[in-house]
Amino acid sequence: MGLVIELDLLDLRWVRGLWRRRTRERR
Repeated sequence: MGLVIELDLLDLRWVRGLWRRRTRERR
C-alpha cells in the first residue's frame, strides 16, 4: 500500500510538471 501511495504522488507531481509546461507553451 505504501508503495502505491508513493507512486501515485510521484505520478501526480510528474503530470503537474508536464501540464505546467504545456500551459506555459500555450500562452
